Amino acid sequence: MSLSVIVPAFDCARYLGLALPRLLQELSPEDELIVVNDGNSLEVSQLVSEFPVRLVATERVRGPAFARNLGAKTATGSVLVFVDADVLIAPGALNKIREELSDLNMGTSAVFGSYDASPTAENFLSQFRNLFHHFVHQNSCEKASTFWSGLGAIRCQAFRQLGGFSTRFQEASIEDIELGYRLKQRGMSVKLCKDIQGSHLKHWTLGTLVRTDFFCRALPWLRLIGERDSVLVNDLNLTWKDRFCTLFLLIAFFSSFFSLFGLALAFLSAFTVLCFPVLNFFRRERGVRFAVGSWGMLVMHYGICFSAVAYFLVERSLGSRGEEYGKAQAGSINVVSS
Repeated sequence: MSLSVIVPAFDCARYLGLALPRLLQELSPEDELIVVNDGNSLEVSQLVSEFPVRLVATERVRGPAFARNLGAKTATGSVLVFVDADVLIAPGALNKIREELSDLNMGTSAVFGSYDASPTAENFLSQFRNLFHHFVHQNSCEKASTFWSGLGAIRCQAFRQLGGFSTRFQEASIEDIELGYRLKQRGMSVKLCKDIQGSHLKHWTLGTLVRTDFFCRALPWLRLIGERDSVLVNDLNLTWKDRFCTLFLLIAFFSSFFSLFGLALAFLSAFTVLCFPVLNFFRRERGVRFAVGSWGMLVMHYGICFSAVAYFLVERSLGSRGEEYGKAQAGSINVVSS
C-alpha cells in the first residue's frame, strides 16, 4: 500500500515549517508528500523548496476543497491522506492509517482521527477549542457517519468515484462533512480511529472562533441537512445531548428575557449537568479555573448553535437558499476540475 499525503497550504508557512519534517519522518519509501500552494504564495513556495516534496500550485486562491482535489489529481498512491497544514501528526499516525486501510480491512473506505490533548497555542481560547474537539472525537462512535480532513484518509478509488470534495465550499468549511455524507450514501464505511492524532498548531482568537462556528460550520451544516432532507445523525456534534444543550440554553435565554428567572436557572442548571462530562474532562486536563472558564465558552458555543438555527429557519422560510444550493452543487464536485 502506498500513501499520497496531501497538504493544502494557504497563508501557513509558519506552520508548514513544523509540519513537513514530521510528515517526512513518517513516510515510507513508496509514499509521496504533495503540498498544494493555494494562491501560489512565494513564501510557501520558498519554504517547500527546502523539502523533498511535490509542489502543486493554483494561480489564485481557490480554497482547501479545490486544493485537495488538485493534489489528488496528481497523486499516485492507493490511499489519499489529507492533513491540514497546521496539524503536527503524532509519531506512528501514518502507520495506523496503513493498518486501518490495509487489504485486510477492505470493508473500510475511509478513516479519520482527532486533535490530541496538547495544542501548541497557549492562550485559553486555543486550548479550549482544541481540547473540546479532542473530547468530542474521543467520545464518539467509531462507526462514523461523516469525515474529517484535518487528519483523515480515504482510498483513492473511492475518492475518485465520489468526485472528490465539493468545490462549492471556497473556504475551510464543511467540505469534509459533505464528503462523508456522500460516502455513507454510497454504502461505504467510515471509521473514527481514536489512536490517529495530531497536535493543532493554530492560534484561535474570539473573532475567528465565532466566525468559524457560525458561518463556516453551523450554518452551512444546517443548509446541507436541510437542502438534502438529511436525517440528523446522533454523532459527533449532532448528538442528542448537543441538541438538548442547545434547547435548554434557548429556553433559559427566553425565560430570562421574560423575567422568569427561576425557570431560567432551572434550565441553565440542566444545561450544566449535560455539560458535566466535558467540564470534568477540562478539569482533569487543565484544572478547575480552566473548567469554569470553559463553561462560559460552552454557553457561547451552544448560543451560536441556536443563533444559526434561528437564522437558518428564517432563511428557509424566505425560500432563498434551495435553488442556489442546488445550482452550486451541480457540476461543482469534480476531482479533475482545473
